[in-house]
This record gives sequence, structure tokens and C-alpha cells, in this order.
Amino acid sequence: MNLSEQQKRTLLNKDRKERIVSPFEKVLSQIKMHTQLILTFLGVSLGILLGFTLRSANLSSETIMIISFPGDLLMRMLKMLVLPLVVSSLITGVAVLDPKASGKIGLYAICYYILSTILAASLGIILVITIKPGDKETKSEVGEGTAKSTITSQDAIMDLIRNLFPENLIQATIQQGQTYYTYEKSNSIIKSSNSSVLGNDNEKKKWNFKYNDNTNILGVIAFCVAFGMIISSMGRKAEILLHLFLVLNEITMKFVKIIMW
Repeated sequence: MNLSEQQKRTLLNKDRKERIVSPFEKVLSQIKMHTQLILTFLGVSLGILLGFTLRSANLSSETIMIISFPGDLLMRMLKMLVLPLVVSSLITGVAVLDPKASGKIGLYAICYYILSTILAASLGIILVITIKPGDKETKSEVGEGTAKSTITSQDAIMDLIRNLFPENLIQATIQQGQTYYTYEKSNSIIKSSNSSVLGNDNEKKKWNFKYNDNTNILGVIAFCVAFGMIISSMGRKAEILLHLFLVLNEITMKFVKIIMW
């Protein structure tokens, strides 16, 4: 059915009224859309202002603890959600992709780690050349110190590979491994024709491996990527498990929104 001219005019008038929006309404709509960002910016600005003003007041440790208590609670709640957010988002993200695409992403990740390691080594070499930490003049000015720096770049790379393949996944959520060395003193015995005499003390370097109270996020990421790739390769058989992690991801994101508000 064709519309009459009067009906067409009424529709055009409605469209014009809807299109005409005052600048104040535009500002309000933008504020509603970015309310969280605006409140975050205001909170950070207020915190910086209070930090500079209260620094000269010489507050006690108890007063500083009370002032920082709300921020401490916020950081605790956000840290609580880091692990479920990483696990659910990585598994669902890799499982939804095709095996070829996930393989490319894995290759890009390996290239990124290799490039970042090369950049870190290059930066270390440049700083050693410029600062010269073993120079005699630097030792005479600063002092030799008492700590022994025994961890080498080889140990750091091997620790990175060890943490990439954790022996216990639950332990990887709370601890990560690190190499350290201990020194054992042993007296060398010098034998002569009449008697044996104790010689100088020798230090034996012994390799050890310990766990620190830090999340092994690299091992968790490697497990989640491999887990997601296997789910993707299984197809319909793993749909139930995929839906489980999708729902877990949505629940975690809602938790984050609630905490941020």
C-alpha cells in the first residue's frame, strides 16, 4: 500500500525531530558512554593531588595504611581475577581459531620472545660498555661490595625454558622456579713425607633450584595455549568444554566490570 502525502509528511517531521539534538544532549550522551573512564581519570588526578599535598604532613605509618586501604582492596580483587581471566580468555581465544591460525599465533609469540631476549641482551651489553661495572675506578669510588653475582645469562634462559614447562600446574599458579648457587668450603690437604698439612680453603660451586612466591604466568600461558589448540582440533567432541570456558570468561569479565565500578 502506498502512503498518503499526509502520512509521509508526519514521518518526515518525526525524522527531523529525532535528528535535531542539542549540544548539551550530545555532551550528556558522551558522558554516559565514558562515565567509567572519566571517573578513573578524576580518581587518579585526585590521588596524585592528595599524594603531593599529604607528603609534607609527615603522616604516620598507620595513617598511610588507613588511607591506602581502599586501594589495597581494589588491587587485591583485581589480582584475584588475573588467573581465571588469563586461563579462560586464552583457552577460548585459541580454541575458537583454526589450527592454522593458532599455529601462526604461536610462531609469532616465539618470535616475540626471541626478539625481546635479543633486545634485552643488547641493552645489557650497551650498559656494560657504558657504565663499566668492573672498572677499578668504579670499585675505588663505590666499593667492591659483598654480594656475589653468580646467575649468568645461560641460567636465566634455562630458567625461562624450565618455567615454560612446569612440573606441577597448580604449583605454577603460585610459584615459579629460579636457579641459585651455594658455595661449600673444603680444605685441601697437602701431603709431605713426614706429615699432612692443611692447605688453602677452596670453594665449590653447587647448582640448586628453588621456587619463589610468584605466579609462573609463562607456564600457565603455555598450558592454556596447548589446551586450546587441542580443543580446537577435537571439534564437536569438545564443544561442552569450550562452552564451559566461554561462560567462565563472561563471568570473569562481569566480575571485572563490577570491581571497576
